[in-house]
Amino acid sequence: MNQGPGGVRCAYIASRYPYVSHTFVLREVRALRARGVEVHTATVRRADPQDVPSPGDQEEVRTTHALLPVVRWRLLSTHMRAAARSPRGYVGTLLDALRHGPRGSRARLWQLFYFGEAILLWDWMRSLQLRHVHAHHANVASDLAMLAAAFGSRASSEPWTWSFTLHGPAELLDVDGHKLGLKATRADSVVCVSDFARAQLMALTPPSTWSKLEVVHCGVDPEEFPPVRRARRRGDRFEVLTVARLEDRKGHDVLLDAVLELERRGIELRLTLAGDGPARDRLRLRVAESGLGEVVELIGPVGHEHVARLHAQADAFCLPSFAEGVPVVLMEAMASGLPVIATRITGVPELVEDGVSGLLVAPGRPSALADAIERVIVEPSLAPALGAAARARVLDGFDIRASAEQLHGLFVRLAGTGSLARTR
Repeated sequence: MNQGPGGVRCAYIASRYPYVSHTFVLREVRALRARGVEVHTATVRRADPQDVPSPGDQEEVRTTHALLPVVRWRLLSTHMRAAARSPRGYVGTLLDALRHGPRGSRARLWQLFYFGEAILLWDWMRSLQLRHVHAHHANVASDLAMLAAAFGSRASSEPWTWSFTLHGPAELLDVDGHKLGLKATRADSVVCVSDFARAQLMALTPPSTWSKLEVVHCGVDPEEFPPVRRARRRGDRFEVLTVARLEDRKGHDVLLDAVLELERRGIELRLTLAGDGPARDRLRLRVAESGLGEVVELIGPVGHEHVARLHAQADAFCLPSFAEGVPVVLMEAMASGLPVIATRITGVPELVEDGVSGLLVAPGRPSALADAIERVIVEPSLAPALGAAARARVLDGFDIRASAEQLHGLFVRLAGTGSLARTR
């Protein structure tokens, strides 16, 4: 990164940015900018228009640099420029890409693609005089950041550095494919969104690397999510809200089973599913075939500026996932003062204390989920108590302004390496 009279400067890269499922990255970027950090954003590929539904995000789309698609002559000229700048560095970085990739001809081909895109990232950063790049997720974005920083250091008399944020669960489900051990060892710093994620990296790396594994929570701005309390009228059904991508690991089928169980118990409620994804058509069909058409509504994707409005119409929030990092949608609901019901997995217990700031159940257990929802419905004092404690928990440990302050401190420390020194 660069630091000088104007403050810290750095690049941020994600596989797709901005993106409806990754609003936490945009929120983090904006919070850093509010602290005076000059953040330039890049994306490997632009998200499809339907995946950026918030009008307020369109300006971020316009100002974010997309590496792909790239015309052939630009790709060739960029690589010729890089090879001329440092022939040995160019070859060395290419060998790095090939050496550290998975075995097999197809995997080697992908490593060549990563190398090609990393040189594009290096050239863009060089044009802005940036020497630090932070990647969100240990996916292709961190592959490119690692290679771009390696070549930048080889082609310059000044050091380039890189860091990445480990979220999970995708990276932790494919440790070898994402090269987690290698990336954690080679990165100048690793931001882990939970102690759980940090512990998983500690198991993959030698103790000498542990000092650079830092826990920085994703967060929300509590002012965006003021406390809500729906005024229920006699005869109103209890309103349960879920905001999540429609994919199998989010556990929507378990929630539908729980709703059917509650119907059998005579507990009336309504369920709103917000989000989109590959399971959309299957879930719509299941709702229709199970006779839940009058009870369950799938409303499709929503922009983050509309989520607070959904909270205001709900009595409780439910996230029955099988795999998560620390879900930002839970933080948002908790900031709004909604009682939350979630699964006891990975980093979720670091956010939700069972029986205090929410209810936690075993994953994949419809009856346990139904029991928890029923508790919130039939115990009048439980929902407001859980909701108040939930908001207090977010204010105390998951405020994006505090997270940005931590990241700013991390970047300032990295500035001591010289990679953040302002060069213009």
